[in-house]
Amino acid sequence: MDLRQDRTPHDLHRRLDPAGHRRLPAVPLVNTGSIVNLTLALVILTVGLGLTYGPQSALYSELFPASIRFSGVSISYAIGAIIGGAFAPMIARAIVQSTGSTDGVTWYLAGMTALGLIATLLLRDRSGIPLGPEHEAEQAVSPIRGLSKA
Repeated sequence: MDLRQDRTPHDLHRRLDPAGHRRLPAVPLVNTGSIVNLTLALVILTVGLGLTYGPQSALYSELFPASIRFSGVSISYAIGAIIGGAFAPMIARAIVQSTGSTDGVTWYLAGMTALGLIATLLLRDRSGIPLGPEHEAEQAVSPIRGLSKA
């Protein structure tokens, strides 16, 4: 598929998604089999990922009291990477094998994104809490709405 023939974004979308569904742009780009489109898809995905790294580290440091901050951040990050990242390729392969299409992978990614958004929305705003060890009592309040203890 040569995308240089497309004159407008609508033409490109129609060619990548003939059924007219609104999907994440990366998976249809990968499906074209073009190295240029694969590169474009990876850029689309990594731009969003890159924009999250700065705020993510600040958020992690606010989630845990000073006395357990390093352990809390490292353990939660490692568990998240294992559960969220290690199994994702196997899940994606199983979805493609069972459905014969990558549409399910797109919905899987969208669902995991929604789950992450919901989890983030459940967190209290802790940006005003001092992070030093002398403020351990303020930091010990659970970062999750509705829970009183960490």
